[in-house]
Amino acid sequence: MDAKKQIDVTCRMAINKASHLVFDYFADFTKDPQWRKEINKTETSSRPIGVGTTIIENSFLSGKVPNYISTLTCTALDPGKLIISESVPTNMFWAKSTREVEHVTDNTCTITYRLQFDMDIVKHGLGIALPKFFVTFYTKQTMKKYMKQLKKNLESN
Repeated sequence: MDAKKQIDVTCRMAINKASHLVFDYFADFTKDPQWRKEINKTETSSRPIGVGTTIIENSFLSGKVPNYISTLTCTALDPGKLIISESVPTNMFWAKSTREVEHVTDNTCTITYRLQFDMDIVKHGLGIALPKFFVTFYTKQTMKKYMKQLKKNLESN
């Protein structure tokens, strides 16, 4: 992936919940529509998710592309701590998601969500290319909103 065309954004947040419970939710891609607004639906080839599991995301990119289908594969898993998924080579656009949970205390942990993707997906969704700095800024703001929703979902249960 050409670094000039790659967006790479990371967000961290403390969650007041046991780390194993947080990981179980955060690593379950089928729960993504509950905290990631653009995800219409996610299906996986196996449950629980493991290395090699196929993840199919149906995402709303825009009114022009309301059902973008992306196929990912779980490429790394450290149960309770880390899960990484990356798009398969036949996808139209490259993307990679890294989700980490770090135990702090019995009822507190820190989550880290890193999203990397080919910024050409924005041009595909909108029909126009946007500057990298703007896509990075927008992605960071959107991720912060998603992380707040994730925190709310986890801490309210």
